[in-house]
Amino acid sequence: MIFNFDSITLSFLVVASVTLAVVSVLVWYVYSSKKFRQDMIDLMDEKLSNYLDNLEPPVQEAEEPQAEEEPHDFVVNTEPQKDETEFAEKAEEHKETAEELLQSFVEKPR
Repeated sequence: MIFNFDSITLSFLVVASVTLAVVSVLVWYVYSSKKFRQDMIDLMDEKLSNYLDNLEPPVQEAEEPQAEEEPHDFVVNTEPQKDETEFAEKAEEHKETAEELLQSFVEKPR
């Protein structure tokens, strides 16, 4: 494609592109400068602290009065349970059987 521009249009495009380039460089320089960044940080910090200062404290819901809990006294149940009783009876039977076997070995002459 061949563009036919007259001199006024061509000069306008050149001026517009140069202006855009200069503005872009200036904006980049301002945003990249340390002072500008620090100023923005300070400004945002100030706005945030003002916002936080103006906040109302959160409304706390009324807590229901709770009865004071007494510390638990852990009681150890010393009575044997059913399973423990059965186990103890079987252990006693095995003990008696073991004693009888031991006596039988001791009494037998070799």
